[in-house]
Amino acid sequence: ASSGMYADVISLYKNLKIKIELYKTSTKYEPSVESISQLLSTLLYGRRFFPYYAFNILAGVNDQGEFKLYGYDAVGSFDSLDYVSNGSGKELILPILDSLLKNGYSHLDLTTGESLAKTAMNCCCNRDIYTGDKMDLVIIYKNGTYETKQFDLRKD
Repeated sequence: ASSGMYADVISLYKNLKIKIELYKTSTKYEPSVESISQLLSTLLYGRRFFPYYAFNILAGVNDQGEFKLYGYDAVGSFDSLDYVSNGSGKELILPILDSLLKNGYSHLDLTTGESLAKTAMNCCCNRDIYTGDKMDLVIIYKNGTYETKQFDLRKD
């Protein structure tokens, strides 16, 4: 997932996809989520003097079946995190997540997690004019499959 300038996001995605395809062609293996995380960091750092205006989140399931989540800045610095937020409203969403996820909600079921995401985004969109009217929620399952849902946020 990315936020920032759409043209830079598309350019970054194209470059990342090419690098992944080259890796698959030369090794005959799918790259791990850890490998892709380092590749994305390298691509972003390579443009540090004229960076992509793109702030990225990478999520996936590794070979051991563990969920991995990485947050990036525009020049490739990244960290493995339990949760992350990007975009113009991240300063509004992260305190909500910090408060709830560090105080007793460390293991959420799917319904509670979905409700938390919708609540945080609704709070954000009411105070941040750059946050849009819809939320795309991607649920990644342990077997590597995923599901995408879209929710309306502003109802004014």
